[in-house]
Amino acid sequence: MVPRGEPFLTDWRDDMERIQEREQRRNLSAHRGFPRLTVGLTAVLLAGCAGSPVSDSDELVQAAWSTRAPALARPAGEAPAAEEHAEPAGPWTLERILSRIREANPTLGVARQRIAEARAVQQEAKASYLPEFSVGLQYVSTDNPGQAFGLLLNQEKLNLGPGFDPTPPRTENFRKELRFDWPLFAPGRSESKDAAGEAVEAATLARGAIERRLLNAGVQATLGLRAARDLEKVAEQTVHTVEQRLEETRKRYREGAALHADVLRLEVRLAAARQGVAQATLAVHRAESGLNRLMGRAPSASIELADETIEVGGSLPDGLDALTELARERRLDLAAKAHEVRMAGFQRRAASSHRGPILGAFGAYDIDGPEPGIDTSLDSATLGLALVLPISARTGARIQGARAAERRARAELEELALSIGSEVREASDEVSAALRTRELAETAVGAAEEAYRIVAAAQDAGGATVTDVLEAENALDQARVRLVAARAGVQIARAKLVAATGGVR
Repeated sequence: MVPRGEPFLTDWRDDMERIQEREQRRNLSAHRGFPRLTVGLTAVLLAGCAGSPVSDSDELVQAAWSTRAPALARPAGEAPAAEEHAEPAGPWTLERILSRIREANPTLGVARQRIAEARAVQQEAKASYLPEFSVGLQYVSTDNPGQAFGLLLNQEKLNLGPGFDPTPPRTENFRKELRFDWPLFAPGRSESKDAAGEAVEAATLARGAIERRLLNAGVQATLGLRAARDLEKVAEQTVHTVEQRLEETRKRYREGAALHADVLRLEVRLAAARQGVAQATLAVHRAESGLNRLMGRAPSASIELADETIEVGGSLPDGLDALTELARERRLDLAAKAHEVRMAGFQRRAASSHRGPILGAFGAYDIDGPEPGIDTSLDSATLGLALVLPISARTGARIQGARAAERRARAELEELALSIGSEVREASDEVSAALRTRELAETAVGAAEEAYRIVAAAQDAGGATVTDVLEAENALDQARVRLVAARAGVQIARAKLVAATGGVR
C-alpha cells in the first residue's frame, strides 16, 4: 500500500492528540464535575438545616407559657401578641374585661389566623388565572453518549466531520432557563375560586361567632366571680355567727347554765363553718383563674372587680317565638355554616369538572453552555400549546367524596339549626326557673333570719337547746347561700339566653 505521505502523518498526529485530550478531559471531569455537585448538595443540606425549629422549641414553649415573655419573632405586619397589652390602672370594669378578651384571648388569635389562611387560599385561586414564570439554573455532568451528544449539540461543539468521536468524553452543561406556564382553560377553576370566597366568608363569620361566645363567657365568668366572692362573704359571716354563739355558750357553761357537750357541738360546727370558708375561697380562686384565662392573663393574676351594677339581657324580647327568630337572625355560627354549605357545593362542582380537557400554553428561553456564564449565542426559544384530557379512576372517587361532603355540610346546618332552637328553649326555661328560685330564696332568708333570732333568744333565756340553735343557724346559712346563688343564677341564666340568641350581654 502506498503511503499517503504528509497529509496521512498530519491526520495520524491529530488523532493521537484528540485521544490524549479526551483522556485528560475525562480525568479532569472526574476531579471537577462531581466535587461541584457534592459541594452544591452540601450547601443545600446546610441551608435546609439552618434555622431548624428543633433548636427553638424550648424558647417557643417558654414564651407561650409566660404572659410576660419577650415577643416571638413574627412576620412583618402581624398584630402584637396578648402579652404586650397593658394592664388597666384601676379596677376591672365589665367593659375593660370584654375589651381585654377581645384583644388578648388566644382563641380569637387562632380564629384570625384561620381567616388569613382562607384569604391566602382565595388569592391562590385567583392567581390560577395568571401565567406562572420561573427562572432556573441546571447543571449536568454525564458520560452517557446520547445525553452528551445532545449537550454538545446545544453548545454548538458537536463535530460530525472526519474526526467524529462516537464515544464523547464526560460533558458538562449549565442551562439557564426563563420559563412560563399559562393555563388557558382549566375545568373547575372558577368553582374553586368561588369556594375559596365562601371559605373566607365562613371563617370571618365563625371568628365573629367565637368572639361573641367568648365575650359572653367573660360576662358569665365575671358574674360567677362576683357570686363566688359573695358566697365567701356568706361563709365568713357564718363563721362569725357561730363564734359569737360559741362564746355565749362558753360563758353560760362557766355559769353552770349550759352543758359541756353544747360547747363541743358548737366547736364542731365552727370547724365545719371554717371548712366552708376554705371551700368558698377555693371556688373564688377557680373563678379568678377561669376569668384570667379568658383575658389571656396568668392564672394567678389578681383581679379587682369594679363596684358596678351589671345588667344582662335587658333588651331581649318576650316569648319563645320571638327569641327563636332573634337567634335565627343573629347567630353568626349559623350564617358561617350556611357559607360552608355553599363552599361544599362549589367544591362538588369543581370536582365534577375535572373530567374536562385542560388547555395550557408554555414557553421557555434557554441558554446552554459549559460554564455558568451567559452566552446569548447559545440561546434557544420554545413556544407551545398543550391539550390534556385526564382519564383517571380517582376522578370518580373524588366526585363522590365531594358530594358526600356537601351532604354532610347540609346535615350539619340542619343539626345546628335544631340545636340553636333547643338552646334557646332551654335557656328561656332556665331564666324562668331562676326567677322563681330567687323569689323563693328571698322569702326563705327572711323566714330563716326570724327563726334564728327567736331560737337564739330562747337559748339565752334557757328555753331552747344548742341543737335547736345549730339547726336554726344551719338553716339560715343554707338560705343565705341559696339566695346568693339564686341571684347570680338569674343573671347567668339571662347571659346564657343572650348567648343562645347570638348576643353578648
